[in-house]
Amino acid sequence: MRTWSMFFLLFTLSFAVAENENPKCKVPGEPLRWGLGYCMLLEGTDDVESVGNTACGKSVYAEFNDPSKKDPCAKNLAWKTKFCALMLKRNLAGERKKWKTAEKCANDPSFFPADIKNGF
Repeated sequence: MRTWSMFFLLFTLSFAVAENENPKCKVPGEPLRWGLGYCMLLEGTDDVESVGNTACGKSVYAEFNDPSKKDPCAKNLAWKTKFCALMLKRNLAGERKKWKTAEKCANDPSFFPADIKNGF
């Protein structure tokens, strides 16, 4: 079962890579990576495979496959805002405490976590 879930994750990520190539997006990247990145931060792990089996991971996959939620730019902004809010709540912002709000963090183009940018 574990092998199958890993296969599915890699298969899904291979299609997600091309989902958001719109240079006009405020938040670049792939929505699936932003969502799974948020879940990894929430669960306190760097294991993307284990996160896929959590309630958070399942909600990310459900949203990714929901045909009514097609705008990747809006998805990225929503996931980045959640990511930022969790960072601020857990005092993980470090030198970026200047943000004060999740919205300011989400609108900062210089903040792009390496795992989300480069893949897991």
